[in-house]
Amino acid sequence: MITLRRIVGLAFPSLMAVLVLSGCVSSRTTTKTGQMLSPHMAQHEKPADKADSDSALRLARLLREQGRYEAALGVYAKLNERGTMTPRELLEYANTASLVHPPRATLSLFVRAREAASETETELTGQELAELHTGLGRARMALGQFDLARKNLETALKAAPDSVAALNAMGVLLDTQGNHEEARKPLTRANELAPSDERILNNLALSYLSSGDSRQAIRLFNQASSLSDSPSLGLNRAFAYYLRGQEEKAQGTLQELMPRKQTETFMTMFRKMQERVSTGESTLSEELLRAAGKLIAISPPIKNEGNARGTSGSSADRVTS
Repeated sequence: MITLRRIVGLAFPSLMAVLVLSGCVSSRTTTKTGQMLSPHMAQHEKPADKADSDSALRLARLLREQGRYEAALGVYAKLNERGTMTPRELLEYANTASLVHPPRATLSLFVRAREAASETETELTGQELAELHTGLGRARMALGQFDLARKNLETALKAAPDSVAALNAMGVLLDTQGNHEEARKPLTRANELAPSDERILNNLALSYLSSGDSRQAIRLFNQASSLSDSPSLGLNRAFAYYLRGQEEKAQGTLQELMPRKQTETFMTMFRKMQERVSTGESTLSEELLRAAGKLIAISPPIKNEGNARGTSGSSADRVTS
């Protein structure tokens, strides 16, 4: 499965899990009472339970390190049910959820982490503050709360000016609002700090595409594709070709990712997006943002169709912001 999502993290993102993110946060994101546990309540945890919690936390962190994010998230969710997580542990939980779920679905977790830190007077480090407010900013951006998102991202960058995640998210936010030239400043800085991060190159490419420079966009998509075989990059590059009037190239790029029959669906989608932009019904930035919220299953290409990437089964493209 793949998602049409902006790497914030893919705007045309790949159709089913790009930042990574698919699904929704479960109802277990709150304690059974719906209230935050005070430090004193947490201290009453029995020694045996405390040992179990410590063991589970070590397991969750190990799974994260191994890139097994969904498994780690399941462990954090079980810990969350006990209601004894510290503010920092809640932030870990929220950050892990952001690697599995869409940004909008993680808002409640980041809000809980912030409230827990405030209630317990926990002083977060600059990096932790950046993580917290970047998570809040990304979630609010996905919900269309752009003013609040910008405040969060400004706070994140004040706490950690060279936070690649915050710079990337700020670039996407500015680009979504039509400030393409301004958006490329944080994105370029993020690219300087992390030149091999295909997500940033993707968002730079999308910024150029939104401002009408499809040639530069395609160059950056190709550069990003040399670093990753993410289906998202192929989808975005196909759309860039379509906007340049190179429909055969667009279709050929899609056929490397999916069966020919399914390419017709995307070519129709591309056409409708371009028509809405041409008639003034929406802007390209708005179309990309709308596309980022869609979940579409992509079938693997079929070998006997001559596709370059004949694989079987489904794939999950996880790219975070």
